[in-house]
Amino acid sequence: MKKKSTVWPIKKNEYYKEMIKKITPKDILPGVLDLIKELKNRGIKMAVASVSKNAKTVLLNLGLIETFDYIVDADKIKNGKPDPEIFLNAAYGIDVEPKLCIGIEDSKAGIEAINRAGMLSIGVGNYETVKEADIVLKDLSDSSAILNLL
Repeated sequence: MKKKSTVWPIKKNEYYKEMIKKITPKDILPGVLDLIKELKNRGIKMAVASVSKNAKTVLLNLGLIETFDYIVDADKIKNGKPDPEIFLNAAYGIDVEPKLCIGIEDSKAGIEAINRAGMLSIGVGNYETVKEADIVLKDLSDSSAILNLL
């Protein structure tokens, strides 16, 4: 049996860490700032549920780290998506019942995790990937579909 190499994942992560050092607020996707601003204006609590250990670095470089009320500590998550643990952790971190939360995701496993957490799921991106979401959006450039839910 051929031994699996661990060199590529390590190199890939190093490339990724170098890449995220170059992220700036100009890299924020269309519609994201408008949505965040409107949610803040309405007093909506927001959390980030990422298993990436680099999430805080990315948010810091984007200039968004202070925007969120809670960022899930990836080191404390035992189960990855599609397990709902990370989304439940986010809900409890902002002291909101999961059934009152909306989760936004771009992955199939993430949508499944949100659904399993009992939250309303919004899938963003490729329809085939996020079609199990309660609402599917191409992107966040028109966030009225989300804001109309509030």
